[in-house]
Amino acid sequence: QASNSVVSYDPLKVYMNTEGLVRLATEKYSADLQFLDAQTMHLTNYSINKHSPAFVPNKDCARGQELPEDTPVASKWSFGELRDYFRRNNLDFDGMFLRIEDLVIKALIAAEPAVLGACETGDALGQSYAGRCFELYGFDVLV
Repeated sequence: QASNSVVSYDPLKVYMNTEGLVRLATEKYSADLQFLDAQTMHLTNYSINKHSPAFVPNKDCARGQELPEDTPVASKWSFGELRDYFRRNNLDFDGMFLRIEDLVIKALIAAEPAVLGACETGDALGQSYAGRCFELYGFDVLV
């Protein structure tokens, strides 16, 4: 999950947070219909996966410190941990993050008319919110 601050819609000005939360399902994905009801395979919610026997809580360690090789993979990661995983597995984290940024921008552009309309409509007293709006969005992206 990435958080983003929109400080202006006209012109569109967005600050993307480069750190965020990565939640992992506790069961390997399968498209087989017999597993359609397997919540811990299809959902990454902590409230669901924490009850799975395969759930692995995070082990705290100092930034940059390596955990022992036999440490199970935790069910929640930071973007930094995901970036390290991509690097170790020769995957393109920066390319993926650029595609996420593109998705966020397109979603905000799609919402722009409704948000601008709400800002112009104003509060119950009819006072415009123009220049006084601030939006914070969280995006859940499946990778």
